Amino acid sequence: MDKARRGQYQESIDDFNLAIRSNPNYSAAFKFRGIAYSKLRDKQKAFYDFKQAAGLYLRANDVESYHNTIQLLLNLKISESDRARKFSYRRLQELLLIGNWQEADKETLSIMLQIVGREKQAFLSGQDIKNFPSTHLHIIDQLWMVYSNGHFGFRVKKQIWQSIGGTSKSDSNVWRAFGDRVGWRVKYDSSFVKTWIAYSDFNFTLDAPAGHLPTALPGRRYSFLSVIASMILLFLFTLFVITILGFSSSYFISGFVGLFLVTFNTIYNGSQQYTKEWWQQLFSRAQICGI
Repeated sequence: MDKARRGQYQESIDDFNLAIRSNPNYSAAFKFRGIAYSKLRDKQKAFYDFKQAAGLYLRANDVESYHNTIQLLLNLKISESDRARKFSYRRLQELLLIGNWQEADKETLSIMLQIVGREKQAFLSGQDIKNFPSTHLHIIDQLWMVYSNGHFGFRVKKQIWQSIGGTSKSDSNVWRAFGDRVGWRVKYDSSFVKTWIAYSDFNFTLDAPAGHLPTALPGRRYSFLSVIASMILLFLFTLFVITILGFSSSYFISGFVGLFLVTFNTIYNGSQQYTKEWWQQLFSRAQICGI
């Protein structure tokens, strides 16, 4: 460290290399080697060292050192906007630390929305994920990985996706197989087939399948009121058509039911296709970012 203070950054890096080879869990060596790399403007190596140091501090529950290291990591300018670096992960860390997985899941989405400036829209588009800052994707994934002991996180999901042959061009069959593996598709007692679960049915415990969380819930969500409004419009449209054509009430009922089923199926399938493509985009982004 004395060499680094004197501006002898390369010499100090050599010393830290020896220290890390002797003790691969030497968190301070990773941190200060990262600082030396940042002084030499080698930001990729500095990023790696800060990430390693942060993970080691988390495992040791050294909260203060962890936050200091995260701040160093966020201060790196790796082709990312100033807006994308000014966020706190303290609340997410606290929620994960006490095992409040559901609130941590909501906080994860909230942070991601803030980073891309999507708070008002309340959803993340595929383009948002394609350009999502790698620094923050790493931090979010690492927090989930560390506090769940490798059970949850984007990396776990990506590994499962790849293990079943998932690619950026995979079809719905692979997507359904992925849903089965992470517990997003289940067979209810009253059902003969597996269905995609609602958010209220997610398992927010460590008993959930690997990769079950975080959900990050992409896409446009249809609210209860919007669905009711759609059904009212569909009802009025069917009534208008039947009245104009002069058909009996039995035709009206069968026509309304038929249109309802077609509309519901279109919305449902469209939503699943969008969700599949969104996660494919995230897995591709994670691969590019080295997650």
